[in-house]
Amino acid sequence: MVDTDIFRVVRLLTIALSLLVVPCLVAVPLAGPARAQEQPDPAVVAAARERFAVVYGDWQQLTQQLETLRAEMGSATVERRTEIRELLLEQFTRLRGQVAELRAASLALYQLSPNQDEAVQEVLVRLAATDLYEDHVGQAEQIVRLMLENRSTFRGVSDLAGLISYCRDDFQAAKSFWREATDQGAISQANAALFQQIDQRITEYAEELEIRQREEGADGTLPVVELRTNKGNIRIVLYRNQAPTTVQHFIKLVDEDFYDSLAWHYVMPNTIAKTGCPIGDGTGTAGETIPSEAGRVDARRHFTGAVSMAIKENDRDSASSQFFVSFRPAPRLDGHNTVFGRVIEGMDVLEQLTRVDASQPGHPRPDVVVEAVMLRR
Repeated sequence: MVDTDIFRVVRLLTIALSLLVVPCLVAVPLAGPARAQEQPDPAVVAAARERFAVVYGDWQQLTQQLETLRAEMGSATVERRTEIRELLLEQFTRLRGQVAELRAASLALYQLSPNQDEAVQEVLVRLAATDLYEDHVGQAEQIVRLMLENRSTFRGVSDLAGLISYCRDDFQAAKSFWREATDQGAISQANAALFQQIDQRITEYAEELEIRQREEGADGTLPVVELRTNKGNIRIVLYRNQAPTTVQHFIKLVDEDFYDSLAWHYVMPNTIAKTGCPIGDGTGTAGETIPSEAGRVDARRHFTGAVSMAIKENDRDSASSQFFVSFRPAPRLDGHNTVFGRVIEGMDVLEQLTRVDASQPGHPRPDVVVEAVMLRR
């Protein structure tokens, strides 16, 4: 493994370490009292609390060890760096396994005794935040929904609920949660910026839903393609009414088996998953370009799951074969990149894709599109 690999691992470890090694958050009221429920067996609660304490203690010990190794890396000799590298990889594997144990132990105790243990709530909020960073929206939603149902007063819950709603294109709910978080002084800087534009997102998405309803009323005549990947299948409906040139070009490439065996060469958290490069590093094309359709009056927007053509910087007419899927709404791309479809099945598959930038040395092995198949023309 080269040095770039070492520092990539250290960067991942730093992200993971940030999960819990921070000061305890302050609880503030976000909702009414917890709902009434049957009292669980005290012995069962005690066992769950003991299990959480053990797992949490193991986690803290491991993170301290990792932090020590990470700090030593910068000044270590070449020989010692090799040893640290191996230790980091070993400990990182253990860390990932402990995340699963910590999640299970925290959820089990919280379900038995909601809002009684501040450390448990802190862990759950941190886990949900990490899930969102890694685009595991469903996992984050499981945690946050449970805490909302139990009227958790822990700081950060409404802020996370707003972001989950935003990622689901439920902008009305996002507005409500973020207003609550703002009133409590508990909204993050990034989400506050999204909150400022939430009314515009609500209006735009209402327009999008009207279009989708008209499309569904047309007896499902829009083309559908299936990307069969090594992680699962992704189905995409194609917008031939608003991006006819792009859709025609894309279908031609699918029919030519162009996308078969190509890598998901650029997959970044919270942004996009990109494929379609025959070289595999983001520099390849299909040998021809097509004009942009992003400036059309009826151009579709970048909501979650939008499928859009990749272009060169400052050249909107440079689209060729590379395209991407948005993990969450990306209004900054509206009017620049041509949206020509959306994912209708398989967003969970996209969440599982390896995060990678294949243009960088020492990158992990990317996932691939095994084949692309037209299901309906």
